Amino acid sequence: MKMLRSVGLSLTFCYLGFTSPLSFAAASDPAPASGAAATPGGPPAERPAPPALAPNTVDPKAVEALLAMGRHLRSLQTFVVTGDSATEAVLDNGQNVTFLHRTVVQLRRPDRVRAEITGSAKPRGLVYNGKTFTLYDNNQRYYTVQSAPPTIDGLVQVLRDQYGIEMPLADLFYWGTDGDDTKRLTTATTLGLERVNGKLCRHYAFREQGLDWELWLQGNKQPLPCRLSITDVTQPSRPTFSVAYRWNLRPGLNAVTFTYRPAAGMREIGAMRVSPEPYKEAQ
Repeated sequence: MKMLRSVGLSLTFCYLGFTSPLSFAAASDPAPASGAAATPGGPPAERPAPPALAPNTVDPKAVEALLAMGRHLRSLQTFVVTGDSATEAVLDNGQNVTFLHRTVVQLRRPDRVRAEITGSAKPRGLVYNGKTFTLYDNNQRYYTVQSAPPTIDGLVQVLRDQYGIEMPLADLFYWGTDGDDTKRLTTATTLGLERVNGKLCRHYAFREQGLDWELWLQGNKQPLPCRLSITDVTQPSRPTFSVAYRWNLRPGLNAVTFTYRPAAGMREIGAMRVSPEPYKEAQ
């Protein structure tokens, strides 16, 4: 599997980085000491320190959390997941800028998927019905319909190998199906519990060659991703991609959901291969 490495290294929009947060304080109010927060009427409150780790420490519990997530995701028969992503790109002058997108994936196993990406422009997406898949771009006003394998797993492989397109969430869904997945990890750390979109999620940090990434997962019974953040450490500005997920495991999906009806003015482009760039934003 080309898992998170494919997300971080092959996507031009995913070369992202953190910028330093700006602090604003009145001249008469000194800032709290580093590592502490001001508490009215009392001493500064200590912030929890991150765990002290030896270099290249791989926590087996953090690795098992990844494997459990992959197993659980592959067990889901029907769901809708919405991902709100922030993708930093590096301009020619070296400045990092951020692009915002929303990806909605509707899935019913074994042979139905609809994925749509929206941002500053009109929607783009994919519709799969077990026999064909349709790629469409409402900005360029085209669509193409191609024959497809009979399962979602087969579709993921065809899109990757023949069209250079990574299905949204594919890296997370298939984590653990390739023996190299865990071998690539040079660091795996459990950081504790945090709330993401109102859900209590466990925070993990991982490192592999060229990438630092973080994952927040819901509780053990349903280890669903709450948030994912990936930083390309090979770039001087350390560009970062992040996405927060919202899950609906009991959606009302029907045949219409997985039927593509082109809008007025859309043109079919036959067997021409569609550029993968619009769909990479979902990663």
